[in-house]
Amino acid sequence: MTTQTHTYRVHIGAGPGAVYAALTDPAALQAWLAEHAEVSLPSGGEGGDGVFEFWGRYTPEGERGRQRLLAAEPGRRLAFAWTLQGAETEVDITLEPEDGGTLATLTHSGVPPRPSGDSYWVGDLLMLSLANLASYCERRSVGPRCDFTALGGTEARSRSSSSSRTGCSRIPGGTRGTTARAPRPRRSAGSWRDRRGGPT
Repeated sequence: MTTQTHTYRVHIGAGPGAVYAALTDPAALQAWLAEHAEVSLPSGGEGGDGVFEFWGRYTPEGERGRQRLLAAEPGRRLAFAWTLQGAETEVDITLEPEDGGTLATLTHSGVPPRPSGDSYWVGDLLMLSLANLASYCERRSVGPRCDFTALGGTEARSRSSSSSRTGCSRIPGGTRGTTARAPRPRRSAGSWRDRRGGPT
């Protein structure tokens, strides 16, 4: 089966250590990503016997046990396997210092094409999640999260505890090499770079 790779980048107005903490602290994950989270990181950087799981109504196919930790390098990288639609995919998040903040690069690989030919719906979720990660790290209000229990299948309804907007956008009908940019009221609000299709 042919699989796809999707990569997203965003500038976050916080240092790599703070961003890594937001990615690996269960309470932080519950604030900006998922309804539930459990994290237990091993020493040494490899996934080993570590745990990195998130689940609940804000997660597609939201039952527990769909993620498996692959790598955890404090302040630099987090990687995990994520089973979606019966296929094990891989999410790799790298953090690099950039302009007084962090360039976060998220690559989702091994993604099977949708049988219906629909667009890459998880990409919308990942873009929204990165926008929420940036907001959380910059101590701004977190935007809406998709409730996957509100409707059926992979449809989702957006829910927000505040009236704030995420400032995240995607170019409709994007193809390999397209770029999506969030409105930039300030540098730390995010500069999106979205690459679809092949490996980057």
